[in-house]
Amino acid sequence: MGSKNINVSAADTLLTASNSFAETYKLSYAWGRNLTINGFNPSQDILDLRGFWGEAKASHGVAVAGGTNIDLDFNAQRVFLPGINANQLNNTNLLI
Repeated sequence: MGSKNINVSAADTLLTASNSFAETYKLSYAWGRNLTINGFNPSQDILDLRGFWGEAKASHGVAVAGGTNIDLDFNAQRVFLPGINANQLNNTNLLI
C-alpha cells in the first residue's frame, strides 16, 4: 500500500478517503470551513494540523452522533470523521 499527501484546499468541504492508500490530510486556514472526511481510517490515515503553527494544540475531538468532530475553534473550523470514535485518535494519526 502506498501513501499520499492531500493538501486540503479552502474550498474543500467533503473528501472521501481511499482504501488503496494511506493518506495524510494537510489542513490550512479556511475560516469557518466544515469539512467531512468519509472513510478516514485511523489505522492508516493521518489528519495533519501542524500548518496552524501551534494553534492546533487548542483543538479538541468531540464524540458526536455518528462520529467525531475535531473542533478548531481558533479558526472556526470543524472536521467531521464519520464512524470514528474520538478514542481512536492519537499522536500517530492526529498531528498537531
